[in-house]
Amino acid sequence: MIGRVKSIGKGGVGIIPSEKGIVLVEGVIDGELIEYEISGKRKSVLWGKPVKIIEKSVFRVKPDCPFYDSCGGCNFRHIKYERQSEVKKGIFLNNLKKIGKYIPDFKIKTISSPENRYRTRTIFKIENGEIGFYKRGTNDIVEINDCLLVPEIVTEFIKQLKNSKKIKDIKKGEIIVLTDGDNVSALLRERGKTNFLTKQKEVLFKSSDFQFIFNPLNFIQSNLYMLDKMISVLEEELENHKYDIGIDLFSGVGFFTVLLSRYIKKGLSYEISEENIKAQKDNLELNSVNNIKVIKKDIIKTGISAADIYLADPPRGGLTNRIIKKLIKNNPKKIIIFSCDSATFSRDLYYLSEYGYKPIKLKIIDNFPQTDHFEIFSVFEK
Repeated sequence: MIGRVKSIGKGGVGIIPSEKGIVLVEGVIDGELIEYEISGKRKSVLWGKPVKIIEKSVFRVKPDCPFYDSCGGCNFRHIKYERQSEVKKGIFLNNLKKIGKYIPDFKIKTISSPENRYRTRTIFKIENGEIGFYKRGTNDIVEINDCLLVPEIVTEFIKQLKNSKKIKDIKKGEIIVLTDGDNVSALLRERGKTNFLTKQKEVLFKSSDFQFIFNPLNFIQSNLYMLDKMISVLEEELENHKYDIGIDLFSGVGFFTVLLSRYIKKGLSYEISEENIKAQKDNLELNSVNNIKVIKKDIIKTGISAADIYLADPPRGGLTNRIIKKLIKNNPKKIIIFSCDSATFSRDLYYLSEYGYKPIKLKIIDNFPQTDHFEIFSVFEK
């Protein structure tokens, strides 16, 4: 079969209209004319496999990773980086329109990143002594000598580990590695137990004029080069304002909480993970923050205190209408959301708009080059 790729959708797949319906094909670029064959049907959706690129996009490049065709990590290495940003913006705008019922009347800016060696935290899989990542679409391990997404210090660390008898004897497990580009902290997780593989158990990160202590089990923003930029984009919104009460709803180890504390008289920090709460209290003390009370709280199941400003960096599932109802009940002046999923964000935007809160700022933060993923920064006001 022959068809033209109309656009790129979530998951980085090409969308091709055909007589049989929409066909999804991996490894293509919007605008390309391709020959493909139907490879299967999942949840009533047809999937195709490219056979030949008849008309190549000017944005197609040879992938610079030898594991690209098999590893399930990256899915955009065949696309020039400058085009990746436009493709991601297209995915975002499409979700805003279809799911959020919203078409922005202002330009959405993209904050770009270096293309490689950006990962702060990486989870490597181990199986029968082999270290790597899952093969695309399977649970089989692809052994990786050098992942281009991780800093070189991590590559060297993994190479040394491969020669370790302890690693060669492991049937199934994972290695969690944390780095600031100069230091490495890593632990082994096997059979429900965790053990450090490095003497260094924590890494000190410096961002803007703040300092943060992380260990490999803590949540951390994925891109080493974008930490300062994420702080900056938030500070640009907060500066020249002062709020009585502010609440960080999914506060993690306090990465955004520390900055929020400067622009509120007092505040609350909600987090459900004990590991993150411990680190957050250390980070608040490290940055001389004394106007924030940290509370262990699952905001899905419990109430949310009133505040003038809410800050949220939720997991991929987003805020959900259930949480949004609790927020708007308190009539906040401002709601700021960082989101790593454009589909669930668009759903949340729809609900917020229904309650009278409109987006006044939207930005794409490209935390995940070489993949279809990206971060969204947004500000909502009545």
